[in-house]
Amino acid sequence: ATYEIARSLEIFERVLRSYYRRLAVLVVFHGGQRVAITAAHFLPSLVMGPSVLRGEISIGKIGQTGMLFGMLLGSMTTLLSDLQMIASMGAQSVRIEQLRGMLEAMEQDSAAAGNVA
Repeated sequence: ATYEIARSLEIFERVLRSYYRRLAVLVVFHGGQRVAITAAHFLPSLVMGPSVLRGEISIGKIGQTGMLFGMLLGSMTTLLSDLQMIASMGAQSVRIEQLRGMLEAMEQDSAAAGNVA
């Protein structure tokens, strides 16, 4: 009984470590995403501001650039936020392929056993 308890605790610790690593990745990802979204509001103004002050471009270009930058950032963060779902679908397709292979192998084994008997 002590072996089972020790083994169960070892597996539980492994699962906990895995979830803590996942939590750390999610915190970094979401924190970085928030920083990028916040920076998206100020970056076009900071980059294009000197050109506006020199009179090289109109002030409306800052708004257009901000809108473009926001759209690009939004599409990239949407792709990254769906990355977990994409990875999950990939893992499920691998499992389905493995199941299909096992079923085919079982079918071939049963057909071979039927031919022998």
